[in-house]
Amino acid sequence: MATDNGVASGFSDGYGATVHFDENGDGPGRYTIMNYQRNRTTREYEYKLVGTWADSLLDLDLSKIIWAGGTMDIPRSRCSEPCEEGEIKNIQKGEQCCWICTKCNPWEYIRDEKTCESCPEGRWPYANKTGCFQLEVQHMTWGSIYAILPMALASVGIGCTVFVIVLFTMFNNTPVVMASGRELSYMLLSGCVVCYVMTFVLLATPSTVSCGAQRFGVGFGFSIVYSSLLIKTNRISRIFESARRSAKRPPFISPKSQIVMTCVLIAMQVLFTSVWLLVEHPGTRLHHPDSREPVIILKCSSDDISFLVSLVYNILLIIICTVYAVKTRKIPENFNESKFIGFAMYTTCIIWLAFVPIYFGTLNSFKNPAKQSMVWSFYFGRVSLLLTVFIRLFINALFGVFVVTLITVLITTLISAFSAMFIRVFTTAFIGVFIACSSGPASRCSPLAWKFCSSSPVILACHAMFFLRLAQLADL
Repeated sequence: MATDNGVASGFSDGYGATVHFDENGDGPGRYTIMNYQRNRTTREYEYKLVGTWADSLLDLDLSKIIWAGGTMDIPRSRCSEPCEEGEIKNIQKGEQCCWICTKCNPWEYIRDEKTCESCPEGRWPYANKTGCFQLEVQHMTWGSIYAILPMALASVGIGCTVFVIVLFTMFNNTPVVMASGRELSYMLLSGCVVCYVMTFVLLATPSTVSCGAQRFGVGFGFSIVYSSLLIKTNRISRIFESARRSAKRPPFISPKSQIVMTCVLIAMQVLFTSVWLLVEHPGTRLHHPDSREPVIILKCSSDDISFLVSLVYNILLIIICTVYAVKTRKIPENFNESKFIGFAMYTTCIIWLAFVPIYFGTLNSFKNPAKQSMVWSFYFGRVSLLLTVFIRLFINALFGVFVVTLITVLITTLISAFSAMFIRVFTTAFIGVFIACSSGPASRCSPLAWKFCSSSPVILACHAMFFLRLAQLADL
């Protein structure tokens, strides 16, 4: 068979097959596809037929092909694999079509296929990194387990303080109560109640009202307590200092004078706090302590450091009161209340010395150990006052001096033991962090740990105060 140009396009070969030619006069290509692989029986490498190509038709059995590496999977002809969810393409230099897939940081979302970007403050990326969502605001509540125990103990403390006030009114005209200074004692007990009530305020959900109450009430409660104790010990000191020089009665030792001086000291704290509230209005703010953590905390808007600075006046009262307590610790038995005030002040100094470094070291914690340590300072400080200052008066009125001495030794010893345990717990933590920091490079120690390390001299001072208290017990 011939075409118009005389080239045969196809003909029968006489055996039933047809011979074809293309327009160029070439015969069609026929190919046999072989795969070089190891024979599983003979363990020898050989060529194996896996397909054919003829008449522009491909017949290929992929199941018979063994690829490099002995795998049956078809290799992919590409420079880089597609990136998975949460990954971006890190283009290699000089290779525009090749990249390395890189995961974004936990706090970053994918802006485009080549860029990770941090979420705005207060937001956190979705699981697929396509965007950011608003974090749930966290704050301390009265229903939290971290608040229930302090509030329960504060309730017990309020009940005990009210019980003491009732006993005082029952024995209001007895010589023991009258000698203790009834008016100042009532003010002191009122200050204890205020401090216990502040536990509930400190653990309440932050708001304009609660934040303002915190800033006013904390310093106010402390000032009532320590102003009363200061005036009480100052009165005793002036009486006996004057008695050594002459028989003339010192001025300003009447109950009215004592109350006026106490109110003046309290008014100074009220003045400082009022100015602070006017200069820095109470309110709330959202605090994101670490952009790399999904935590946003509702806090009072006042600066944490300024809150501690507002207590400097009360710290001054504590120091002066402790000095007077030491000066009057060996006065006659009828006025031996100052010795027990001294025990209460030593305990207070220990608690405050432990509280300050803890406060600075844990400002960013949601569970807020700083706030909780302040609550515990309120609690243990008031317990020390109630036990060492007031219980002796009731036992003295009911059972006499001998029983007073025995029970007072027991009570103050228990307070000493508890204070030692309280401080030693924190000492262990401080020493542990100090060893961890000093045993390696500074880069391996967190800033919080270094704050703890830097506070170790404070802990040594706490131990010194503890041993001073033991020495005072020996004077009983």
